[in-house]
Formats: sequence, structure tokens, C-alpha cells
Amino acid sequence: MLALPAAGAEPWARAASRDEAKAALGIPAGRKVCLFMARPAAVKGPGMVLSAAAHLDGVVLVCAGGAPSKALDRAAGLMGLDVLQVGGVSTADRELLFSAADVLLLGSLVSGCGRGEGYPMVVREALARGLPVAALPSGGLTWDRAGQGLFLAGSLTPAGLAEAAEMALAFGRFQPVRSDGTMNWDTVADQVERWILA
Repeated sequence: MLALPAAGAEPWARAASRDEAKAALGIPAGRKVCLFMARPAAVKGPGMVLSAAAHLDGVVLVCAGGAPSKALDRAAGLMGLDVLQVGGVSTADRELLFSAADVLLLGSLVSGCGRGEGYPMVVREALARGLPVAALPSGGLTWDRAGQGLFLAGSLTPAGLAEAAEMALAFGRFQPVRSDGTMNWDTVADQVERWILA
């Protein structure tokens, strides 16, 4: 569960509507947008995300973080996938991308020695904005069984990630849980301790 400030107090409260955000990116309002926001590293699974998005009908994959890649454009072209690469992004750009997106895709892989992601900040940011997330079951994401809006792939394959994305797209945007001011360290320490000791 995410505990957030009261509605309207968040820094993203002034973000553009989804249609306005899509228009600002040159994406028609009726198209579904899959967002991949990660630094350019193999462990982030850009190839997995690209292949998964190619399984989805009529989506635009928006890739943010790092320099645009000609190889990614070529691969997307071969798959018949529409890709928009926006490169590195500022805070304002991130808000626009989160507003435009219909789902965040996370293709982070587990290395051969078993190391993977913890609980990526981009996942927290997306869920805090009511943006559903489709991800491979990696690291801390596998612990979040009650996470509203988080859809984990049933297999470590592009088809598995695509299936999770389809569920997330069907689920749609949601209203994140907001704090009523009672959730602070003093009130949740006992709950955290019980969870750790369980």
C-alpha cells in the first residue's frame, strides 16, 4: 500500500490530462501507450520490453532514459511496433510521460547469480499516480502481493510480460490509496516489525 499526501497536494497534481499529454508527444488520443522508463542497461530488460510490446495490438511504446538508440528503432521496425524514444527526461518530462501512459512496463531481469531489482522507484512513482504496472517477477516486486495496480508476468518471457500488460491495460488507471495523516512511523512500526518477524 502506498501512503500519499492528501489529493491535490502531490507535485504531479497539475499534470496534463492523458489526451493532452498524448497530444504533446504526437500520439493520437485513441492509442494505448506503454511506458518504459529506465537507464539503458541490459539488466533493465529493454529487449524483453520491446518484444512484449510487440505482442500487444496497436500500442505505442514510449522509451525514456538514456540516449535514443538506432538499434532499438531498427528492432521495433522489424517487429512492426511504433516506438517513441524521448531520451533522458526532466521532472516535468516525467510527469508528462506518466500522464500519457496507460501502463508502465518493467522488464528487469534476474542475473545468473540471482541478483535483480529491489523495488524500483519508477514502480512506486507509477503506482502513486494510479498508473498500472506490468513487470517480470523480480526482486522486491515478488513480495508485493497486495499491490493495487501491479501485475506480475506468469513467466519470464515476452509473452508472459505481454499478458501481464494486457491485464494492466484492462484494469486501467486507478485511484491510489491516500494517507489520512495517520500513517507515519509511530503508527506503522508495530506492523512493520510483525511483518519482518513473520
